[in-house]
Amino acid sequence: MDKVNELATTIDARGLGHAKAVELGRKYAHCDNPSNPELWFKGLPKASARQIRLAIAEWADGDSVAAHYGYGLDLFCTHDTGKNASGASILDAANRKWLSETHGVRFVTLSELAEIAMASGAT
Repeated sequence: MDKVNELATTIDARGLGHAKAVELGRKYAHCDNPSNPELWFKGLPKASARQIRLAIAEWADGDSVAAHYGYGLDLFCTHDTGKNASGASILDAANRKWLSETHGVRFVTLSELAEIAMASGAT
């Protein structure tokens, strides 16, 4: 779990994953009001359904990658490349490269996973 938290925190520091939801919530919440501060997630219902959907999807993607890394799994299987995200995504090409080079995360598609399984003789 320490490795999961380590990467999740690093992803957040890049403004991705959970940080996207926090950023969106803070945009609509009154977090900086010293007389009556509001928690970031109180702002989420004030955002559009699309904005919320994208932020939560990015949060889930970031947590999925962090869990993959933290549990020492060899392959991260997805077709998602973050193209539907508004802005940067943990699954876009630049961040996949960073995750691969820095953390050894190996991304594969379902077809590539099947090829790997067939080549290894797995059924």
